[in-house]
Amino acid sequence: MDHIPACMPVDTEPPLAPNGDPIWDVNALLEGNVFTRHTDPFLPERVARILEEVTIGASLSDVEREQINALLAEFADCFALSVGKVRHADKAVHQLNIPADTKFNVKPRQRPLTPPQCQYLNAKIDKMLEAGIIVQVHPSQVKAVSPTTLAQKAHEGASLTLQELQHRVNDECECTGMASAFELPPRPEGVPPEHQPVAPQKWRICQNFNEVNKVTEVAPMPQGDIRAKQRRLSGHRYLSVFDFAAGFHALEIDEVSQPYTAFYVEGRSYFWYIRMPFGLTGMPSSFSYMMG
Repeated sequence: MDHIPACMPVDTEPPLAPNGDPIWDVNALLEGNVFTRHTDPFLPERVARILEEVTIGASLSDVEREQINALLAEFADCFALSVGKVRHADKAVHQLNIPADTKFNVKPRQRPLTPPQCQYLNAKIDKMLEAGIIVQVHPSQVKAVSPTTLAQKAHEGASLTLQELQHRVNDECECTGMASAFELPPRPEGVPPEHQPVAPQKWRICQNFNEVNKVTEVAPMPQGDIRAKQRRLSGHRYLSVFDFAAGFHALEIDEVSQPYTAFYVEGRSYFWYIRMPFGLTGMPSSFSYMMG
């Protein structure tokens, strides 16, 4: 690469590929130099962005907050700031177990989408192409075409503020004769509960793989003893959970199975997944195996 982009600081030394060529992180150049998980996960600017994205509860002490920030900074390489930075899990491949000679519909049966949905879908398609989650394919290659569904994400839109939720918890405590759970100022009289501002509408993009799912043989996924798991969780003040960013996309789709994951986008032709999408039966088994 002969040309150094003007936005790259002259004193920045990029990592080198095996052949000695410099590797320029385009996302980092265009987005304030923070999308560097693959090249420099502990870049101070990137760590600062991660800390900005994390909300720490007000009930923690200053010392506890400092400890959490230090922990986040220590493991900054575990966080993905964009879907393009979700890493592929080594040897994690999902294969569709479809009986031989099964024929599927290959004509688009897409329900009309609203203009905001179309705009959102096309923007996401661009991001998934850039991230290597999907690829555009010729119509003759597809073996099944599934319609696209845009499902509203949970907890999106208007909601009560945290303080109002805490007031309501206190109300329930008082009704049962318990002490209030939170120390709060009195509610202003005659003022309706404050709501959070309405955020821009977002959807979860899924393909309706119903036709493929009907004939796919699914591997078992034992859930274990649920009651025993609940007993292990009881009695603790803090419970830790992990939200795997675009977790399914960490698994690859077997090359033989990819033609069965195709979908159609108006004006842009056909695509199929090379990373595991949402909506395919049997995915939890593969995901559970990967996590184990």
